[in-house]
Amino acid sequence: MKPLKLKLKNIGPFLDETVDFSQLSDMFLVRGKTGSGKTTIFDAMTYALYGEVTGIRQTKSVKLHSDYVPAEESGLVVFEFLLNHQVYRISRTAKADTLSKTGKLRRAVNQMTLEKKDDDNWTVLDGTPTELTQKVRDLIGLSREEFSQIVLLPQGEFAAFLRQDPSERKQTLSKLFPVEFYSSLCDFVKQKASVAEQQMSALSVSLESETENFDRERAVSESLSIKNEIDSLKTANDELALSIQMVSAEKEKLNLELNSALEAEKLTAQIKNLELQKEKIKSDRNKIYLSETAAAVKNAVLQRDRAEVKLLDTQNNIASSKKVLSDLQKKYDELDGQKKEFSDVSLKIEKLSLSVNDEIKKLEQSEKIEQAKKKLTEAKSKLCEYFSKIVPALSLCEKQLGENKLTVTGISDSLETAENAKKALEAAQNDERINHSASALSKELKEGSPCPVCGSTHHPAPAVLIESGKDFASLLKVQEDAVAMYRAKLEKLEKDARDILSKKTLFESFKSQIQSAAQSYGVCLPAEDSLPERTDPLPNGTFIPSMQDKINSAVNNLSCNFAAANTVDVASFTSAQDIVSKINALNEEKEQLKDRLSDYEKSCNDTRSKLDSVKSRIDTLGETEKEFLSEHNEAVQNVRTELSKTNFTDEQSALAAVLSDDDYNLLKKNCDSFEKEYDLTKAKLESIKCSGLSASELSQKYSESENKLNGLTEKNNKNSDSITSLTSRKSLVDDKLRRIENLEAQIQELSEKNSSLLKLSLDLGIKNPKKIPFDSWVLGTFFEDVVSAANLRFRKISSGRFEFILKEDSSGGRGAKGLDLAVGDSYTGHERSTASLSGGETFMASLSLALALTDIVQSRTGGIRLDSLFIDEGFGSLDGETLDNAISILDEVREERMVGIISHVDSLAQSVPCHIDVEKSNCGSRIHVSA
Repeated sequence: MKPLKLKLKNIGPFLDETVDFSQLSDMFLVRGKTGSGKTTIFDAMTYALYGEVTGIRQTKSVKLHSDYVPAEESGLVVFEFLLNHQVYRISRTAKADTLSKTGKLRRAVNQMTLEKKDDDNWTVLDGTPTELTQKVRDLIGLSREEFSQIVLLPQGEFAAFLRQDPSERKQTLSKLFPVEFYSSLCDFVKQKASVAEQQMSALSVSLESETENFDRERAVSESLSIKNEIDSLKTANDELALSIQMVSAEKEKLNLELNSALEAEKLTAQIKNLELQKEKIKSDRNKIYLSETAAAVKNAVLQRDRAEVKLLDTQNNIASSKKVLSDLQKKYDELDGQKKEFSDVSLKIEKLSLSVNDEIKKLEQSEKIEQAKKKLTEAKSKLCEYFSKIVPALSLCEKQLGENKLTVTGISDSLETAENAKKALEAAQNDERINHSASALSKELKEGSPCPVCGSTHHPAPAVLIESGKDFASLLKVQEDAVAMYRAKLEKLEKDARDILSKKTLFESFKSQIQSAAQSYGVCLPAEDSLPERTDPLPNGTFIPSMQDKINSAVNNLSCNFAAANTVDVASFTSAQDIVSKINALNEEKEQLKDRLSDYEKSCNDTRSKLDSVKSRIDTLGETEKEFLSEHNEAVQNVRTELSKTNFTDEQSALAAVLSDDDYNLLKKNCDSFEKEYDLTKAKLESIKCSGLSASELSQKYSESENKLNGLTEKNNKNSDSITSLTSRKSLVDDKLRRIENLEAQIQELSEKNSSLLKLSLDLGIKNPKKIPFDSWVLGTFFEDVVSAANLRFRKISSGRFEFILKEDSSGGRGAKGLDLAVGDSYTGHERSTASLSGGETFMASLSLALALTDIVQSRTGGIRLDSLFIDEGFGSLDGETLDNAISILDEVREERMVGIISHVDSLAQSVPCHIDVEKSNCGSRIHVSA
């Protein structure tokens, strides 16, 4: 992360200041009086990135909102920085906290935006302030605490890492270096080992619980004894099962025989009952027979009656049709008597049609005359319209030509004046140039020396320099521009005059053409002096060809329609309106006659058609009457034939014997059901095989068999209950023995399976040769790299006197072993505690450690780029040589990153020529950059 620009508005002592870091070199110094706001610059950078200030200043409630502005006026930090070749910009407000009405502190809610620069455009990234702050933390790869440890070393915390005890140092290093994987691995293995131990312990407890007060050998013997007793009972039950099976079969056989005897007795009783109904069924069968034989007679009678009805209907239709025929014949005779009258009507219609055609021809001729007169009037109107446009346009041309001539005269005079003034200026300029040359020459003349112009050695009147004070170049430029302008105007006026003259010639031609046509065809043109002056500009070039076409069209229309309108004797024609009225009257009369003729013809046709239809109907009905008479005679004969086939003496007795459908169906159903039931019952009785014993004898034998079966079943159930009880008892003993065996097998299996895991858990813990947890050992290797890198600078800055020493024995417990730090002093040959270092020595040690931390963090965490280092510490405790060594080290660092220093040491300003000066005043502080 490399800063590019920082804008501070209402932040601390700054009301509206901007620091452009791109103007600074890779190492710069921040100077200013105490309280001027030097540290606020770095606080603002941290606040922009994380929404909080760094380190201990956060706990001191450093207030960023400026006291120089009202509380309601918001502060703003805008920080632009470069990260991984991408430019970002953060804007974060800093509002003042307020007090509620109850006196309770109300925290301000600040806003934040994060932007990314693509080419020259800024893209706003979406998210809440919390989400955007996390996004910044992910981009940089450091938390706020880590940022204040390795990028921004805040005031008062510079030596904090040096003074930490091993436990505190472990916490700090754990945040800076990626040991989470190793810690997670240790925790994972420890958790897995703990689970395995818990599982084995739980199984051991269960085994102890199962074996407590339990004789395993006695249990095995008891299980075997129970098994033998169960086997004996099962054998007895098998024998009982055979007996039960035999008795059950005998009982089933007796049951079948008993049921058959009972069924035979029941069927015999049913047959006796059915025998009593036989006479009635026989009578019903006779009724059914008589009804069936009489049905044919009934059908023949119905056919005879229907034939008789049809014959009577046909005879009635014939009588009515003959009456209609007589009426129609009378009407047709009347219509035939009107033939001559309607023949005259047809002739009159033809005469009316001829009259209508004659009137239509007159109407067409009248319309042609009216159309010719209308077109003639329109053509005259158009000619007058065009004349009214052309005459004012022609007058405007003459007027503009006059004005153009006057303007040309005036501009020509002005051009001549401008040319004369130009010539006069050129002459004056030439005189002044000659005067200047002569004056310069006169200064070189010496009495007795020859003049280079005239050769005279005596110079009684040398030239005197005359300054006119005029700017001839500017004056000539003005006159040249005036001449060019006047010439351009003259050219334009001449061009305009040619254009106007061309239009004037065309307008005169148009006027002459219109006047000639008006004279030929009697058109009265408007007086020229009555026409208004033209106020619009003269028409452009496209208007003139269009006007020529319009005039030609109007003249042609006059020529074509003049003859048509004046060669016809209009007085000999009736008006179109009268002709139309006469045509309508003729057509109306014709239509009325046509309607009368049409009605007559329709009436004749309808009557003739009806006559033909009625005659045809009478003929058809005659044929039908013959057919129906023959059909009736056959039906009468059929009745006699069908009656002769029966035992009935007449129609009435036969019809009386016919049953209704319901009665017939009921009797037939009852008879069929009786016969079916009788036959089925008899068949069932014949199919039953009886043993020869009565039902009562079979019932007694069945009861004896059932009692015997119950006794055997009861004994079998008792044995089965005993088997169930013994089996349950044996299962309890066997389950106990099985659980013990399973627990012993599980303990053995887990012990073999987890032996490596348990050993690894001990090794990753403190039960290893070094007696150090694995993650602490990994962290110690990182710290060794830090100390090794720090010693390179510590030796250099202390001129070879000091170096860091890692102590194996740790006061921070086993978890922090290898993280204790001491200082080796080559002058005394002894180790020293870091707490014994003086202020200057502490600064050297702290600076070396801080620079080493940034180097190792960046090399060990590949995704993090640490392009900047900011130190807020005074350097005041260093002597001159040590200060030079410190600057030398920082010079090396700035080859890889930007280095910013806050210091009051004057000599440091000479070593670091690039400055940010913070100037304090009673109305806020100002920032000045000196590159």
